[in-house]
Amino acid sequence: MFEIFKPPGKAIGAEGKRYLADNEYTAAHLYILMNCPEVHPFIDVFITEKRRQFPNLNDEVVNVVTEQEFPSWFEKY
Repeated sequence: MFEIFKPPGKAIGAEGKRYLADNEYTAAHLYILMNCPEVHPFIDVFITEKRRQFPNLNDEVVNVVTEQEFPSWFEKY
């Protein structure tokens, strides 16, 4: 199991379920990927590929491209 899914402690309060809006789902998906140590090597590969394709990208653009494209790239990798 990925480390991100092993938080210490336990939940409190009443259990509830709800569906996420598309933008919430996308944000949660990106958050999990970007904060999962097991995925970090793949992020490095993605960024290296993007910098090789587009050598003039600055760090800000690389961050935006990573947020927009990494999840689908990772799924196909």
